[in-house]
Amino acid sequence: MNKKLVVDLINDVHQWAKTLPGNYRTGKFWRSHSIAASNTLIGLCAIVSSELWCRLRENGIEARKLMASSSLGSHVFLLIDDYIVDPTVSQMAEYKFKDYVILHEKEAKHWYHIKNITEFKNPADLLKKQIKWKWPPHQLVREESLRLEDTVRI
Repeated sequence: MNKKLVVDLINDVHQWAKTLPGNYRTGKFWRSHSIAASNTLIGLCAIVSSELWCRLRENGIEARKLMASSSLGSHVFLLIDDYIVDPTVSQMAEYKFKDYVILHEKEAKHWYHIKNITEFKNPADLLKKQIKWKWPPHQLVREESLRLEDTVRI
């Protein structure tokens, strides 16, 4: 894995996420911590991870799109080789001051939010499941993340 390229793409996607309109980045879905240098991405894990997945593919990096589910809710992140790449880890209390995490999956086994894993083929596959599972509309994968040729629009 080209970690520098992955980090650069995460930073690009974070900048992209800041341009999202309306309730994607307001209220409880986009909060700034007064102490932290970065914003949390509450409610944007599917959106940000899907856009990152596309940008990784466009740069020749294969990633698996995963969702963990628990009684606390669901969380979407990526797996590249054997590394968890979570561009919205700031949603998790113990990582609220981090913009992202790239962590070997063996090190991530203790994470409460990396359990009961579902894998998706692409952002469209995730979007179909989000609709079926009645996710809030402001958390659904966005149209621009359905741009790759193997991603069928709904």
